[in-house]
Amino acid sequence: MITLENGYRFEAEALTLSGFRIESSSVADASSGKFIATRHYSGATGNAYGKFAGEPGTYRVEVGYYDENDGKSPASVTVAGNKAQFTFDQNLGSSLPAASTHTTKVTHPSITLKNGDSFNLYGKANGGEHARFDYIDFIRSD
Repeated sequence: MITLENGYRFEAEALTLSGFRIESSSVADASSGKFIATRHYSGATGNAYGKFAGEPGTYRVEVGYYDENDGKSPASVTVAGNKAQFTFDQNLGSSLPAASTHTTKVTHPSITLKNGDSFNLYGKANGGEHARFDYIDFIRSD
């Protein structure tokens, strides 16, 4: 866990992984130089598990991920039992993890958390889109 000025960051590759693998790329501009991706076949799934280890309070949850233009990967972020679903389906100009395909999404605008609450990142590969996650941020909002 990395302490931010107004919250906490959990690097995806530091979470407990099932089905995801750790990747790196010199052009991806990942926050720690690494990120996670599903196996490289359509239909592969991955889960990344963590426990919130910050101060209790109300937070905005935001994920950093790579949204490439070569598939539509279903994904979800579950925090303290609250699931938010979305699809990696933007066309950001590349089929690779690169600075241009790195984007963010607020999955939970406001959620009350306590130390030890669990969270999960889920992704399913579709075509060449491998549900690549970089990090999950918990930004204090109370």
